[in-house]
Amino acid sequence: MAVASQDIQAKAASLREAAASNTVFLAVCAGFQLLGHSYKPFQGPELKGVGLLDLYTEAATRAS
Repeated sequence: MAVASQDIQAKAASLREAAASNTVFLAVCAGFQLLGHSYKPFQGPELKGVGLLDLYTEAATRAS
């Protein structure tokens, strides 16, 4: 997830430009979480998202 966060930060400007031109996105798991403002894993530091979606996500504290 940390690698995905770093990767999406490198693509943030292109993603914002695509969103501004009404491009449709398919975002699953890390892609969806990191299109928001941030993701808080069960352990470790909060990971920065790109802020295209007005949401914050966090891992569950236990398996469901």
